[in-house]
Amino acid sequence: MGQMLKYSGLVTAAVLAAVQGASAQDLTLEDQPVLTTEDATLLDLIVVKGATRTETPISEATVSVSVVTEEQIAEQTTINTNIGDIIAKTVPGFSQSVEGMSDYGQTLRGRNFLTLIDGVPQTSNLLNYGRSLNNISASTIGQIEVVRGATAAYGFGAPGGLVNIITKEPKDGEFNANMSLGVKASPSNLTESFSYITELGASGAKDGFFYLINGSFQETGSTYTADGERRPPNSFGTQGGKDDIMDYDVLAKVGYQHEAHKFQASVNRYQFWQDTDWGGVIYGGDSTTNTSAVAGKEQLYTQTPKSENTTVSTNYTNDDILGGTFDLQAYYNYTDTTFPQNWYYPGVDGALLSYLSSIGSSLSYFGLNESGLYPQVRTEIEKYGARATFDTPLTADALELDLVWGVDFIYEQTKEVEIDHPTYSPDYKQTGFAPFAQLNSRFFDDRLSITGGVRFEHLTVDISDFTAQSFTKVKLGDEEFPYGMLRDVTGGSVTFNEPLFNISGSFNINDTFTLYGGFSQGFQLGDLGRALSNDPTFTNVSQLENKGQTTDSYEIGLRAAGSAWDASITGFYNQSENGVTYDTDMNIRQSPEQIWGVEATANYQVTEQVVLGGTLTWMEGEFDSDSDGSYDSDLTADRITPWKLTAYAQYAPTDWVNLRLQGLYSGHRKYFDVYANNDIKIDSYFIVDAFADLQINEKSKLSLGVENITNTNYVPVLNQYYSNYLGDSQYYIKGPGTTFSAKYSLKF
Repeated sequence: MGQMLKYSGLVTAAVLAAVQGASAQDLTLEDQPVLTTEDATLLDLIVVKGATRTETPISEATVSVSVVTEEQIAEQTTINTNIGDIIAKTVPGFSQSVEGMSDYGQTLRGRNFLTLIDGVPQTSNLLNYGRSLNNISASTIGQIEVVRGATAAYGFGAPGGLVNIITKEPKDGEFNANMSLGVKASPSNLTESFSYITELGASGAKDGFFYLINGSFQETGSTYTADGERRPPNSFGTQGGKDDIMDYDVLAKVGYQHEAHKFQASVNRYQFWQDTDWGGVIYGGDSTTNTSAVAGKEQLYTQTPKSENTTVSTNYTNDDILGGTFDLQAYYNYTDTTFPQNWYYPGVDGALLSYLSSIGSSLSYFGLNESGLYPQVRTEIEKYGARATFDTPLTADALELDLVWGVDFIYEQTKEVEIDHPTYSPDYKQTGFAPFAQLNSRFFDDRLSITGGVRFEHLTVDISDFTAQSFTKVKLGDEEFPYGMLRDVTGGSVTFNEPLFNISGSFNINDTFTLYGGFSQGFQLGDLGRALSNDPTFTNVSQLENKGQTTDSYEIGLRAAGSAWDASITGFYNQSENGVTYDTDMNIRQSPEQIWGVEATANYQVTEQVVLGGTLTWMEGEFDSDSDGSYDSDLTADRITPWKLTAYAQYAPTDWVNLRLQGLYSGHRKYFDVYANNDIKIDSYFIVDAFADLQINEKSKLSLGVENITNTNYVPVLNQYYSNYLGDSQYYIKGPGTTFSAKYSLKF
């Protein structure tokens, strides 16, 4: 338990430093009596080694931050290895799981978030394909830091906040090794659902040199609903499911530290591919009879759905430059993803072919093709970048000041690759520079901390010539078919210059209570591709208005910590003039929007053996659908999910037994959708998981888990939204029923 508490505090310190531009990898924590929390461990004292090198009370944290520690990740992965599921069950403000491969539909305070792996951006600022949380295996992760609210700390697309995934670090000692083997299955069909994962790792440090290598391989079977029905492997609306997948992940790190200098290089290679016999037509969903959609036993894909991700990073730090520290990072990231589009038509009859041909339409748009195959999308995204960060203490009489300053650079190129139909989107190349400066100060015997600064983002996007396709619908008989009108678009360049400001502070009212709050801005490009493709008036990139999306984010909160408890409550509000929504034909709409909500956490150590706690998230949002200056419509359920309540009870009766029971309640939401011209209703559901950690001896342990222990019959929020919005037959897909898992771990 003590080690878990240390990691919790370390991560909290790391995120605080990261927001100020420091390197999380350089932080350590002095031994302190602390209390476990689901949000952030409240420490009496933490020491930030890589930033100011001064003792910084945690009460000075001026942002909302959540942490999932390495121990918590190990617990959760015994139950479910999907990162989006893990964060949804442990972090307030983060939307409910979509139970699929995409993180589209999962938002942070109702907005897109920036995902980093060891500081390397995974989210594309040009084409958000919704896979940023599925670019790494959970078995490779040491901790997950979530900064809630718009942040310019890393920039280049973080209007809702930041998810910083930090990979495992070398352990102390000349040689350490570990291995584990986990299995998982559903009682509905033990053979078809059987899944396993194996992991091997080694690390060490001697005479300043350190290294780590970690590898994992996983094979996942089919999942089944509470009714015992096989779930479609490629659930519509989620860019593919988690079923019948094989994946591997290899992480390698090497470095050297001498006095004030430290160098580290790391590479992570992750790949998954889906090999299923159930890639046929999805059909039969019916919300009126609570019948889940199923898939046919056939394969309707030209290429195997897959994703490949390579992340390379080098870091140099110096603890003695200009009286402070210097951190330089250079990185490379390449992602290649193939997934199905979420439409299917079994063929095209002669009358429709003749009609579409007469109007010059393409057949392949959104699933319309003669072969009867599911059309697929393949994206290739390549990034190069660098960050230079200085942390320089300043002297101003008795005033304690600290200046964090530097510059970021990123180059990204993105393209869609033709598979079984022509592509109708351009190739993009983005070059971005962002100088920044952040001033931190303390007053009144360090009871008041204030930080403020500015970041200036200069982005140039080069767009190639391309053939675009806007679409509508044609009705023949009783059926409606989408069709696209083709047009040539001349490419060009667009430039964005965005100053982003922030100011925040915290005040220690007394030894128990701390008040904090502030204002911050984030910026993203929006969906340039959708704007270019869907508007039939676009024939030249020069016509594109520079409608990037700047988000203003405000929050105020109160946190408190006693000898055996801690709690926090935060109110937030964010607003943007060019928010992105989509109508029923998936045309982009940019209009003013606002989101507000409340987050709360609480934890109580009842006895030395028992800890209770949980989180609460509630938010609402609306937008100006007709641009008349008035917010008149509710934001959709893929942005604003129902209120979420999580709770847990942890019981450790002995040193070798640790038991955990946790639940997630997703509430009810009903709103009028202005684009669908219909009421959308999202029903509530409640899922309970159980976990047992049995320490066999000093080096080995057995972990047991049960997901959805009550076999709750539910439909995830995103699938409920789509079935309301687009029809039940292909989108009304239930979540997984009860599954059992076990994992054996050994250290040597």
